[in-house]
Amino acid sequence: MMSRLRRLATVAGHSPRDRGRRLRVAKGPRRWQRRQGRTFYVFVAPWVIGFVILTLAPIIYAFGVSLTNYDGSSSFWRFIGFRNYVEFFTKDTDGWASLLRTLGYAAIVVPLSVAGGLALAILVNQRIRARGALRALFFLPSVVPVVATAITFRLIFNRDAGLFSGLMGLFGVHDVTWLSDPWAFYALVVMTLWGLGGGMIISLAALQDVPSELEEAARLDGASRWRYIRSILVP
Repeated sequence: MMSRLRRLATVAGHSPRDRGRRLRVAKGPRRWQRRQGRTFYVFVAPWVIGFVILTLAPIIYAFGVSLTNYDGSSSFWRFIGFRNYVEFFTKDTDGWASLLRTLGYAAIVVPLSVAGGLALAILVNQRIRARGALRALFFLPSVVPVVATAITFRLIFNRDAGLFSGLMGLFGVHDVTWLSDPWAFYALVVMTLWGLGGGMIISLAALQDVPSELEEAARLDGASRWRYIRSILVP
C-alpha cells in the first residue's frame, strides 16, 4: 500500500525531489528581492558620498562662515549672526548687481541647456549613419575637466591670437577683449553650453523608452514629424 501511494505521488509530481526543487525556485526571487535593496545602496553610495563630501559639506561650511566676520586671512573672528546678509541687501549695490547677473545667467543657460540637450537627443535618436560616433562626439565635451575647458576657451577668446577673434576679424571686428565686461558674460554662457552632452544622454534615455508603436500610429494617422515630436516625444 505504501509503495503504491509513493508511486501515485511521484506520477502526480509530488515527489520529495520535486518539492525541494519548487522550494528552491520559490526562495530564489525572495532572496533576490532582499539583495535588490542592498544592491541599490551599493551603487548609489559612491554618488551619495561624493555629494556629501564635495557639495553638501562645503555649502554648510560656507553658510557657517557667512555668519561670522571672517575675512579669509585673519585668525581672529567672531559670530555676528545675519549682519552680513543685512548689509548685502541694504547697503551693497555691487552685491545686487552680482545677484541680478547670476539670475540672468541662469535664465539664459537653463532653458538653452534643456532645449539644446533635447534637440541633440532627438538628432542622435534617428536612424542615421555614424549615429554612435555622433553620440560620442556630442557627449565628449561634458566629460572634459572644467579646468581644461576654461583654458581652452581662454585661448579661443584671446583678443590677439584667439580663434574666435580671427573669425570675427573676417567680418571687420578687431581688437575686442572678449574676456572682459560686457563680453565676458556671453563667453561664459558659450562655455557652459559647450557641455550639452550630459543633458543629451538623459534626454536620449527618455526618448528610447518611447514605444515605436506610437510613431507608427502617428504616421498612419498622417501626423507630421514636428507634430510627432511636439505631441508624443516631448510630453
